[in-house]
Formats: sequence, C-alpha cells, structure tokens
Amino acid sequence: TGNPFGQGNTRDFHFTWGEGEDGAAAGFSAEDIFADLLGGRGRRTRAGRGEDFPANVTVSFEEAARGGTRRIVLPNGEQIDVKIPAGLKDGQQIRLKGRGGAGRGGGAAGDVLIQVAVAPHPWLNRDGNDLRMDLPVTLKEAVLGAKVPVPTLTGTVSVTVPPGSNTGTVLRLKGKGVAVPGKSGDLYVRLAVVLPDQPDAELERFAAGWKTAYDPRAKLR
Repeated sequence: TGNPFGQGNTRDFHFTWGEGEDGAAAGFSAEDIFADLLGGRGRRTRAGRGEDFPANVTVSFEEAARGGTRRIVLPNGEQIDVKIPAGLKDGQQIRLKGRGGAGRGGGAAGDVLIQVAVAPHPWLNRDGNDLRMDLPVTLKEAVLGAKVPVPTLTGTVSVTVPPGSNTGTVLRLKGKGVAVPGKSGDLYVRLAVVLPDQPDAELERFAAGWKTAYDPRAKLR
C-alpha cells in the first residue's frame, strides 16, 4: 500500500503544551483536547453561583411592628414560610441565604431576596420605634378630665386625660410603641377635642350662657 497522500507530502504535527510564541499561556490543555475528541464528554464544568430569586410581600402594620410569619411562593413554585422580624420597616429587604437557585459545578446556591412593603395603619404612625396617634376626646372630657380607652398594638388601655386639656396636649404611654428587644419605643397620644357631628341643644345652651373673658387668640397679636 502506498502513502495515500503521495510521496514527499508527509507532514509531522506537533502539539505544544507550554507557552505560545508571545510568552502567553496556551488557551487549551490536554484535557480540553481529549474532551473535544470525545464529543465533549469529560469536559470540566466551571463552578458558578446559583440564581437569586426575587420576591415581594406586603405585611400589615401590626406584623411589621410585632413580628410574625408569612408564606410566600418563589419563582420556581416552591412555597416557604418567612419569619418577619419585629420592628421591620417599610422598604426593607429580607435575605434568605442559600434558598435560591442551585449552584453549577459545586458552586454555592443563590439567595432569596424579599422586598417588604408595610401597609399603612388607620390611626397609628411610626416614628422610629415610637408610635404616634391622635385621640379624639369630648369637650367635657377635656374640661373636667376623664379616663378614656386607647387602642394599642397589645390591646386597649385606659389613659387619664388631665382636666383643662387642649387639642395638641400629648400623653406618653411608655413601652407601647414598637417592641424591639432592647429598643422598645413609646406611644405618643395627641389629644384632639372634637365637637358632636350633629347639633346638640344642651351644648348650645351651655355655650350661650357661658360667661368667660379668656381670649384664645391673644398670642396672635
């Protein structure tokens, strides 16, 4: 049998495993070449971190202040229970490390990133760990003083309105704010004197016969 390539046409092929002519390391290895010859079988997979899963959840004002648990559905369909820490603020993010997509080639799993929105409360406003609210009182309660109920996050409590209280008088309820360990806030109650929505004949008679010389606008002069 003759040389199929013809006489004098034989060529030698040399593989170089070291550096190229410019001194840079070769861009392939023996393992790469053999993997190519095997159709890609045996090729090493580069390790990579898994995908982060984003999620959004809206919690009530009470849950954010006192803490709780919420079940959420991840983009891959998995349902997980998420602990809402006490004192969580609107717009904060909860990170669940390693609960995202699986890593590649032995890489670390991704995380779950939960963006939290806190729903507003009908009468409470948050100021750091303190809470603030307006408390409507009657004219009689403001003039003579009284004990009135005040709703808080931990239940209704009785508060003493001092005699002669004006709209704007602020009462402090210690420890009735956001209950964060070591940083519990207070509840500040601002009194607001409210007259009846409907005409009150007795109140009108009282006001008509009330003899007083005080001037509520004296400070404006």
